[in-house]
Amino acid sequence: MHSAETVVSFIFRLCCQEKSSHLYSQDVEKYLNENKERILFVLDGLDEVILEKNSLQKRIVDDLMKYPHWIITSRPHAAGSIQADAKIENVGFASKTIDLYIQKVFLENSQTIIEKIRQNPFLKTKTLVVSK
Repeated sequence: MHSAETVVSFIFRLCCQEKSSHLYSQDVEKYLNENKERILFVLDGLDEVILEKNSLQKRIVDDLMKYPHWIITSRPHAAGSIQADAKIENVGFASKTIDLYIQKVFLENSQTIIEKIRQNPFLKTKTLVVSK
């Protein structure tokens, strides 16, 4: 990571740079700005990132959390300082219980979220920190 990296340059580098010669970071920035309500960021493994004060990683995570919709997975010790609408610690819920909770909290998108979690069972082993 370069010290001048931003959320936009980070997303562009990870998702677009090698896949398209017709897509530029300003295209990503424009899309992010115009579609904030339609984007869900999923940050898996916050506890694996060094979030020291004034670090580049902390700045990028803080900037991503300014978007209205995000889910962060982490072990509980690293999620304590995150300000979120809800914090869920998964301590062995059954699949049906997780599905019921998601259906109650996310009325409009519950089936999509449930399908995504089912596609990645590893998510069920993490603490979910949710902004809605």
